[in-house]
Amino acid sequence: MHKKILIIAAIALALLSSCKKTETLDWKTANEVWLEQNARSLAHDPNFHTTSTGLQYLVLREGLPTERTPNKSGYVTIHYAGMLIDGHIFDTTNGNSEADLDGSKLIEQVKALKFGEKSSQMQMSNLIKGMSEGLSKMRAPGQAIFFIPQDLAYGKEGISTPGYNAYIPPYSTLIFKVELIGCYL
Repeated sequence: MHKKILIIAAIALALLSSCKKTETLDWKTANEVWLEQNARSLAHDPNFHTTSTGLQYLVLREGLPTERTPNKSGYVTIHYAGMLIDGHIFDTTNGNSEADLDGSKLIEQVKALKFGEKSSQMQMSNLIKGMSEGLSKMRAPGQAIFFIPQDLAYGKEGISTPGYNAYIPPYSTLIFKVELIGCYL
């Protein structure tokens, strides 16, 4: 099933032309197709969920039931790695030291990512909607992969400038492997 996802995503990405508007629309389509295929390929997994907003998440490790879930105005301490559907890692708590993933068997590669000692403390209200929603479903020391649709991320604007490592094109689905270390009021 992962091969089908990659083939469809590769076809959609191959359709990109030199016209910026067409590139943006093709990238948008590629991301939409990728999300649909991801949901189909993981639907059999009891740890995979899709929320009413469209956020998809795969629980890798449940947190402790005695831990609380983060609240919208609180802070979280997390390890994370953020990437695009093509495997480009745009940010990590490892300081962007991760090499990009090659895009084949992407979910397996994301699962295998290891976190270093560095973590990040962030205020929930400052996070993109998809990250905040996903974290609100976790308890420490849980681990999950979030598949965040563009409308819960940076939408049609994207972020940064092409050519920079942190560049996120418009309409990008974001994939985050996250470990919740703790949450605070």
